[in-house]
Amino acid sequence: MRGISCFQTWLRRRKPLVFSTGSEDSPHGALQAVSKQLHAASPMLVSRQFGVIRTCLLIDQGTWVVAEISLDKKTPYFCQRLPSGCLIERISDDESKVTWVEHTEVAASLPDQTSAFAFGAERMAAWLQRYCERTSLMNAMYTHGLETQGTDKLMLMGFGEMMVRCLFRDISPIERSNSTLLWSVTGPEDLKVHASLYEQPFANFEVAGAVVAFGVKHSPEFVLQTLGDVSKHHEWDVLGGSKKLCMLTQYSTGADPRNNISASLIEGSSGEILIKEVDVNRSGSLVVWSSVSKKDFDLISNGQAISEDSVLISGFSISGDGHTTGGSSITLVLRMLVEGDQPLQEKRQRAIDLITDAVNQTVKRVKEALDKQRPPSIMI
Repeated sequence: MRGISCFQTWLRRRKPLVFSTGSEDSPHGALQAVSKQLHAASPMLVSRQFGVIRTCLLIDQGTWVVAEISLDKKTPYFCQRLPSGCLIERISDDESKVTWVEHTEVAASLPDQTSAFAFGAERMAAWLQRYCERTSLMNAMYTHGLETQGTDKLMLMGFGEMMVRCLFRDISPIERSNSTLLWSVTGPEDLKVHASLYEQPFANFEVAGAVVAFGVKHSPEFVLQTLGDVSKHHEWDVLGGSKKLCMLTQYSTGADPRNNISASLIEGSSGEILIKEVDVNRSGSLVVWSSVSKKDFDLISNGQAISEDSVLISGFSISGDGHTTGGSSITLVLRMLVEGDQPLQEKRQRAIDLITDAVNQTVKRVKEALDKQRPPSIMI
């Protein structure tokens, strides 16, 4: 029931009211009322909000069921969770078989209500599998000793988890938070940029962020190969000043060699480090990055926490386009600090204009970088 950490890419809020925790040494019989919000791997889709009752039961030795059902139908968009959950069967001491069931009723008027994959069982199971793989790797490092592995990898992996978790925070064009101060929507239907300016809750500064979804005539695998490549990062990183990166370290975070986290020195900067996470599973992939000062990087490497609110996180979500053409659907999120000596409203509007332009320029460069390496040969 560790939902937030396990499904950090799609479970935004989870507030349990515990009726029973089960027995002292087992979750069997646990009963909770949970208010949660599911969101897709793109802030362009409306999230789904539920109030559910959830239970955990031991069916027989080594077989568990975690099931839930909606408590009521009072949601912003009519959406109720019919009996859903997972069956967990023990195979060995370190392996289990999971059968996942998603059963949801939504109103026909719900925007993007046909996007079954975005909220479907395949996506949930894929992220569960990836979470277990990553957690097992981190636990093994603890178990077998940090002296040989060093703490750098563990600390960077922890920072990478935070970047993935916070990528879409406060950025949804559909569900604006209380901290949103200004927003705008510009561009044609196939490249509509949603920009917003919001207060960072505990950091005493303002952030301009923007999100756009667009399609390309290249496979998700090729898009990931291009955008995840540190040596090509400067080709499309407009906000980063198109500065080349000098890789300092890179660690694998899973059996798939594409899963990795790296730290690179930003050439021509005052010692800034770009931390980049590539996270892949069979439902899609994320490429997430943030630049930090040398001082903050040293703190991260030494296991000292830095505030999430002080980090500006940008990234891509990459998935198939939902057709048989082999193209990709990409969601881009960019963030920048609001700076300048202008009057407050003028400074805010300028920040919105700058982040909107940065998104448009980044999309243009991404398409150029993809076409330069492999001209598109399919039609969307």
